[in-house]
Amino acid sequence: MTILRLVKWGAATLLTVFVMGGAIVGWQVNAVRMGGAMHLESRMASDLIADILPPPEYIVEPYLEVSLVLIDPATVGAATQRLDKLKSAYDDRQTYWAQSRLPADIKQSIIDESGKPAREFWSILERRFLPAARARDDVGMRAAYVDLRSAYTRHRKAIDDLVVAATAYQNDVEAEAGRTALTMTLTLSFLGIVLLGSVAAVSIYVIRRVIAPMADLSATTAAIADGSMVPIPHTDRKDELGAIAHALERFAHAAEERRNQDAARFEEQSAVNALLGRHLSALHDGDLTQEIGSDFPTAFGGLRQHFNAAVAELRTMVQAVYNSATAIGRGSAEIASATEDLARRTEASAANHEQTNAALQQVSERLGGTLQATDETRARADEATRAVAEGRATGEHAAASMDRVSERARDIGSVIEGLDKIAFQTRVLAMNAAVEAGNAGEAGRGFAVVADLVSALAVRAESEAQRVRDLITETRAEVEVAADAVRKMDGSLEAISDDVDAVHSLLVRLHEDSEIQARAVTEIAAAMRTLDGTTQQNAAMVEQASAAARALTSEATALNRHATAFRFDTQETGIINTHTPPRAYVMLHDVPEVGIASA
Repeated sequence: MTILRLVKWGAATLLTVFVMGGAIVGWQVNAVRMGGAMHLESRMASDLIADILPPPEYIVEPYLEVSLVLIDPATVGAATQRLDKLKSAYDDRQTYWAQSRLPADIKQSIIDESGKPAREFWSILERRFLPAARARDDVGMRAAYVDLRSAYTRHRKAIDDLVVAATAYQNDVEAEAGRTALTMTLTLSFLGIVLLGSVAAVSIYVIRRVIAPMADLSATTAAIADGSMVPIPHTDRKDELGAIAHALERFAHAAEERRNQDAARFEEQSAVNALLGRHLSALHDGDLTQEIGSDFPTAFGGLRQHFNAAVAELRTMVQAVYNSATAIGRGSAEIASATEDLARRTEASAANHEQTNAALQQVSERLGGTLQATDETRARADEATRAVAEGRATGEHAAASMDRVSERARDIGSVIEGLDKIAFQTRVLAMNAAVEAGNAGEAGRGFAVVADLVSALAVRAESEAQRVRDLITETRAEVEVAADAVRKMDGSLEAISDDVDAVHSLLVRLHEDSEIQARAVTEIAAAMRTLDGTTQQNAAMVEQASAAARALTSEATALNRHATAFRFDTQETGIINTHTPPRAYVMLHDVPEVGIASA
C-alpha cells in the first residue's frame, strides 16, 4: 500500500470517529444547553412556581379586593374593574398551563385541585357577592363572604401542595440534566483517549516508514551533490519513497557522465586560454597587427572570428584618432580667440541686469509691506467673526440646555405620578393588613398598629409628591422665559455676524488685489534674477570654453604622441598606415572646420 493511500485511510478513520463523537456530544449538549429541552422544562417549572404565587394563579389578591369591598361597599365599582382584570389574567394562565408540556399530575393539580375551588370562588363572587355589594345588602355580602372564604381556604391548600409538587419536578429535571452532563463528559474523555492513541500510532508509523527513510535519502543526496558515488538505499520499496530512490539513482549516473564531460571540456578551455593570453599580451604592448590563426580549436571558432574583427576595428579607430588629433589642434586655437571676445561683451550685459534687479527688489519689498498690513486687518476681522460665532454657539447651547431641563421636569412629573400610584397601593395593602389583623383577633393587634402607620406614611407621601409637582411647574415656567431671552440674544449676535462678514469680504478682495500685484512684481524680479544668473553663467561658460580650447590644443598634441606608439602596418615597419579613414570619421572631422569658418 502506498503512503498516500495509507494516509487517506487513516484520515478517513479519524474523521469518522470525530463525526460520530461530535454527533453524540452535540445531541447531549442540545439537551442540556440554554434553550434545550431540559432547560425549557426547568424554566417551565420556574414559571409555574412564579404563577402560582400571587397573582394570577393564586387568588389571594381577588380575596383581598373582596375584603376591601366588605369593609367599604362604596368602592364596589373600582373593585369590579380590578376583579375583571384579575379573572381575565387567571383564565389566560389556566389555558396556557392546560396546553403546556408539564407532567399530567401537575396539570391535573392546576386544573382540578386548585382550579375547582377557584372557579367556585369566581362563581360566588359574580353571582352573589358583587350583586349584594351593589345593592348595599350587608347580610347577603357577609353570607357570600363566608362561602368565598371557604373556597379561598381550599384553593390556598391546593396551591401549597402544587408548589411542593412543582419544586420536586424542577429538582428532578435539574438532576436529569446533571446526569446527561456527566455522560457527555465521559464520552468526550473516551474520544480524547482514542484520539491520542490514534495520533501516537500514526506518529510512530510515519517516523519508521517515512521520516527515517527520507533522512537516509537526504544523506545520500548530499553525498552525491559533493561528488561521491554511494549506494542508493530503499530502491526495493514500491511506494513514493521507492520512486524517489530510483530517480536519485538515475540522477547519480547522469552526474557521473556530466563530470566526465566537464573534465574534457576543461582541457580544451585551458588550451584556448593559453593561446588567447599570448595574443592579448601582444595587444597590451601596442601591436595591432596580431591575429589568431587557424590552429584555434574548432569549438571556439566564433571567439576567433570576433577577436580578429575587434583587432581590425581597433587598428582603424586608433589611426583615425591620430588624424583627428591633428585637426582638433588647428580648430581649438580659433575657438579660444573667439570666446575671449564673447566673454568681454557678456560681462557688460551682466552689470546692466544687476542694476535692474536691485530696483525691482525695492518695489517688491514695498508691496510685501502692504500685503502684510492687509493680512493683519483680515486676521482681526476673522477673530471678531470667530468671537461672534462662539457667542452664538454658547447661546444655542444654553437654550438647548434649558429645553432639556424642561423635558426633565416633565419626566419628573411622570415619576411623581408613579409615586402617587405606589402610595395608593401602599394604602390598599395597609387596609388589607388591617383586615387580616382584625381576623387574627388579639394576636394581630400589633400588626394593625403597624398597618395604620404605613397608611399614614402613604398619605404623607401623596402630599409631598403634590408639593414637588407644584415646584416643577414653577421651574418649567421660569426656564421657558430664560430660553426666550437667550433666543433673542442669538438673533442680535446673528446681525453682528452678518456685518462682520461683509467687512471681511471687502478685506479679502483688497488682499487678493495686493497679492496679485505683489506676485506680478515678484515674477518680474525672479525673471530678472534668472536672466542675470544666466548672463553670469554664460560669462563663466565663455571663460571655461576659452580655457577648454587651450587645454584641447595640449590634449590633441599629447593624443597624437600616444597614437604614434601603435603599429598599424602588417609588415611591422613601424610607420603609421596612411590609408583613407572610414566615412563616418570624415563626416565628424569636417563639421568643426565648417563651424569655425562661419564664425
